[in-house]
Amino acid sequence: MKKNEHGMTLVEVLATLLLISLVTGIIWTTISVATQFNIGETTSLKLQQEANYIIAELQRVHRMCETYKVTISKEQVSINDCEAMKGGTGAVVNDEIISDGYRYIAIIDKEEIVEKVPGKMMEGEDFVEYINYVVRPLKEDLRITYFAIIDLKNDKRYVNIPTTISRYKLN
Repeated sequence: MKKNEHGMTLVEVLATLLLISLVTGIIWTTISVATQFNIGETTSLKLQQEANYIIAELQRVHRMCETYKVTISKEQVSINDCEAMKGGTGAVVNDEIISDGYRYIAIIDKEEIVEKVPGKMMEGEDFVEYINYVVRPLKEDLRITYFAIIDLKNDKRYVNIPTTISRYKLN
């Protein structure tokens, strides 16, 4: 620019716009990546909390009932026909849905730990629904060797929590 002129030349305006666009693009990309990561972590945390809740409820019923039936299907996890311990103080549990907000896969009472991808299990013949699986806590443990809770929106997000629920056995 000459000394007696005011304003900017077209080249200066374009250079300024280019720099502002680059800085804005970098900032926007950083925010976008952080947001996507946050959404993924939040979903994983919810899945873990749901798994912990399901396991806690199964433990409660396992310690309170002489026998009960557990149902693990693709749509829900539920407890049926709980026969309370004689002299126990707990309430009888009948037809209680523990969880139904996700998809579920379980393999009960197998000796080996199973490492499978839930998406393929849901579609394939490996999937088994456990409808009214009878558990006798005084004589046996509830051994779930594979228990996956899968996000409804993204099959690739899941939590696998193999667990064994036990209590003191009586002869």
